[in-house]
Amino acid sequence: MRISSNQQFASTVNSITDQQGKLTQYQQQISTGKGLLTPSDNPLGAAQAVELSFSNASIAQYQANQTVASSSLALEDQTLTSVSNTMQSVASLLVRAGGGSLTDADRASIAQELQSNRNQLLELSNTTDAHGNYLFSGFSANTPPFSSSPSGLGVVYNGDSGQRTIQISSSRNVPIGDSGDRVFRSVTLAASTPVSSAVRGNTGSGTISGVATRNTADAANNDVFTIRFSVTGGQTTYTVMDATTHKAVSSNQPYTSGATISLGGQSVMISGEPADHDSFEVHPAAKSGTDVFATLDTVIAALKVSGHGSAREAALTNALTTAHTKVQNAADNVLAVRASVGGREQEVTSLAAVSGNVATQYQSDLSNLTSADIVGTISKFQQSQNVLQAAEQSFTSSQKLSLFNLL
Repeated sequence: MRISSNQQFASTVNSITDQQGKLTQYQQQISTGKGLLTPSDNPLGAAQAVELSFSNASIAQYQANQTVASSSLALEDQTLTSVSNTMQSVASLLVRAGGGSLTDADRASIAQELQSNRNQLLELSNTTDAHGNYLFSGFSANTPPFSSSPSGLGVVYNGDSGQRTIQISSSRNVPIGDSGDRVFRSVTLAASTPVSSAVRGNTGSGTISGVATRNTADAANNDVFTIRFSVTGGQTTYTVMDATTHKAVSSNQPYTSGATISLGGQSVMISGEPADHDSFEVHPAAKSGTDVFATLDTVIAALKVSGHGSAREAALTNALTTAHTKVQNAADNVLAVRASVGGREQEVTSLAAVSGNVATQYQSDLSNLTSADIVGTISKFQQSQNVLQAAEQSFTSSQKLSLFNLL
């Protein structure tokens, strides 16, 4: 077979070019540390690398979201802890205000302390995060959730009932906040105490106790009860009405101070001397007014009333009893929200640990697919370099194989 000079030159040049291309590729792999420079190097590996890169980017975003969620929940937990501590202080002040030896000045001083606690609660309810977003405004993050009511009793809620969430995994969105309505103007139905109160305008010295629940399964515990007194001919009687069903539970019962009065599965005790037409009420916690700020405003006003007398003392005692029950219900509600926040914090922490492990695995797999075997690549580079040198030398020698050299 005859081989022309052109064929010989073309074949040799192609061989040298291929070896130079391999040398360049090996050199790039050594200098970058990457074994997969173009999809053509390893089409299957390149496809797997793209998929792993996408998954790794998703995990990185979830990890960023987990950091945001953890920070938001930690701030809410810290704020609710301060709210709980303030409510405990309020409860202690209400107990102290019930002391029989206190003067009007003592009670005014307690009212001032309660006002300070009330203001502190309002400030906590308007807490903002590092970005200036209000913690308890729901979706209205730029709106201060609470402002004092124009009437001077309670507050106005300016937020909404939305609950902001953030995605922390492919299948989980976790709430990173709670609405102010849920925290400061609600009660926990499962752990709340019915509220007893005296009707405004009573003129006697009757005082009502807190509510004792004897049968938690009694359906009537969700009803509103009214206890109305009548004084005729020196005899005091009372009638218990279920205001929800508009039916009398008991009628014209003789009254004895300190005796137990049954209200379905609940009971109260009324002491002192109620006047004719005096009334008392018992409401389920959710129907008694759940605005803790309004509760504090009412009891602060009661403590500021000066003067003495059995009716005035009774009115203050009843106001303190009602306020104490409502504040305790509000405090229990805050504890329930705190428990929910703590559960979410634990969930985020657990998912963050899982995400970290997954991200490490993804990075390891991606490195295995794209990183160069430096030792092996250097060996290939050296081998290819030797082949290139041999090709160049053989090409030079082949140029001398010509009949013209013999002339």
